[in-house]
Amino acid sequence: MRSTYIDIIDQDIVFGLMNNNKKLKSFISDFPSYDNIISHSEKKKKEFSKENRIRLVNEIKEQYKGIKISKELNNNINSLLNEKTFSVTSGHQLSLFSGPIYFIYKIISTIKIVSELNKKSKKQKFVPVFWLASEDHDFDEIAKVNISGKSLKWEKETLNQPVGKINSNNIEKVIKEYKNQIIDSKYSSKLIKLIDDNYTSFTSLSKATRSFINQLFFKYGVIVIDADSKNFKKTFVENMKSEVLNGHCNKTVTKQIEDIKKTFKDYKPQVNPSDINFFKMGDTGRVRIRKHGKGFKIDKNITKKHLIDQINENPEKFSPNVIMRPLYQETILPNVCFVGGSSEIRYWIQLKSYFEKSKVVFPILTIRNSAFIVSSRVSKNIEKSGLKMQNFFISKEKLLKDKTSQLSETNLNFDNLRKTLLDQFEYFKKISRETDKSFIGAISAQEKKQLNGIDNLEKKFYKSQKIKYQQELKKVEQIYNYLNPDDIPQERVINFGNLYSEFGDNLFKILIKNFKPFENKILVLELED
Repeated sequence: MRSTYIDIIDQDIVFGLMNNNKKLKSFISDFPSYDNIISHSEKKKKEFSKENRIRLVNEIKEQYKGIKISKELNNNINSLLNEKTFSVTSGHQLSLFSGPIYFIYKIISTIKIVSELNKKSKKQKFVPVFWLASEDHDFDEIAKVNISGKSLKWEKETLNQPVGKINSNNIEKVIKEYKNQIIDSKYSSKLIKLIDDNYTSFTSLSKATRSFINQLFFKYGVIVIDADSKNFKKTFVENMKSEVLNGHCNKTVTKQIEDIKKTFKDYKPQVNPSDINFFKMGDTGRVRIRKHGKGFKIDKNITKKHLIDQINENPEKFSPNVIMRPLYQETILPNVCFVGGSSEIRYWIQLKSYFEKSKVVFPILTIRNSAFIVSSRVSKNIEKSGLKMQNFFISKEKLLKDKTSQLSETNLNFDNLRKTLLDQFEYFKKISRETDKSFIGAISAQEKKQLNGIDNLEKKFYKSQKIKYQQELKKVEQIYNYLNPDDIPQERVINFGNLYSEFGDNLFKILIKNFKPFENKILVLELED
C-alpha cells in the first residue's frame, strides 16, 4: 500500500484542538501531545484511589470470564492495580460486525497513541481501553452494516431495551447475507470464522462485541469495558444523587456552552443538558427522568426521597445520558486521554466545568485518525482525471463545477463579472448619496436584477458545458461516489470486512504504522494490484 496525507483545513472549533488554538485553552485540560498526556497522568494519579483500581480490575476480570485472552491483555488488566498505570480510552456503539470502518479506526488510533506513550515514558504505563456503549437503546442505528455496496439489517424487536442486553434471536439471516457479501480472498475464511464464533449464538450483544474485538485485536491488549455494571454504578451513586438534589450538570454545562459561544460565535452545541441527565432502566426500556412539580416523573410520579432511595438501593437500574456518561467513564477509569470523533469531542468540550464541580480530573481530548482506502483502479482514474486526491474533499456540486471550468475552452469567470458589476453599482450609489439619495432604491433594485441575470447566465453556461463534457464529468462523479457513497465519507459507510478478507491482521499493522495522532491529517491508503 502507498500512503499519502491530506491536511484538514477546517476552521471548526474541534479541529482547533489539534492546532493549539489558544481560545480553546479554558475549555480543555491541555492540547493533545505525548508530553502533555504523560504530564497529565500525575494529576489523575492523585485522584484515582487504590480502592478504585481494585474494583476496576475485579470487574474487568469478571467480564472476561470464559473468554480466552492474550498475555498482553492479561498484563494490561493486572497493571491497572499499579498507581502508575493509566488508560487511553475510546468507545462506540455496539455496531453489528463492527459497523462502519471508523469503529476500527477508533481502536487503532487508541493503540497507536498507547504504543508511542509507552515508548516515551519510563515512569508510567499506558493501556488501551474500548468503552462499549451498551446502555444505548437505539437499536436501528447499530443493526445496519454496509458491505460490498449492500446495506444489510438485523430485523428484531427490542422493546427499547439497552442494546447490550440483546440476544442473538433472528440474527441468522443477516449473518448469512453478510458472509455471502465477503469477497473470496486470502483471509475470508478467517473472517467468516470470526463472525461464526462470536455472532451465531450469544446471550448478550455486549458479550459478543467484547469477544469479537478481543479476537480481532488479540495481540494488542485492548481492554473492552461494559459499564452497565452494578459494581461500577455503585461508584457513581453520589454523582447521580447530586444531579437530583442540585442539578450540577445542567447548570455547569449550560454556563460553559454560553461561555464557548462568547468565544466562538458560530458554535452550536452538539448536545444540550436536561433537567436530569440520567435514565431509569425498567420493563419498558430506558426511560427519561423529568422534574415534575416538587418531585419527578419516570413512568409515574415519584417524590425526590423515593428517587434518592432507589438510586441508593439499585444503582444498576440507572444509566447516565450522553452528557453525564463522560463523567461516569472518568470516575471508574484511571483515564488520561479520550479519543473520539469530531462529534464526540464537540460535546466533551462543553464539560470541563462540570468535571471540576464534580472534582474529577478532565482528560486530554484528541480526535481519532481518519482514513480513505482507495483501490488501484480508482487511484489510476484520479490520475487520469487531472485532479488530485484533495480535490475530492469538497461538495460534489463544487467539484463538478470546478472540473467543468477546468475542461471548458471558454474562459468565463463569473466571480470576476460579479465583482465588476458590484464595483460599478457601488460607484452609482456613491454618486447618488452625494446628489440625490432617493435614487439609491432604484439603483439597488437594478443591481439585484443584474446579479440575478449573471446567476441565470452562469447556470445555463455550466449546464451546456456539462452536456459537452458529460463523459469526463461522469468519471469524476464516479470517483467522488466511491470516496463518499451517498455523499457520506467512506469511513462512515463501509465495513472493514472485505479489507480484512484481503489483508487480514496486516490491515491493522498498516494502519498503526501510518496513523499520525494529534495531527490534522487524513490518511489515504492506495491499494496495489
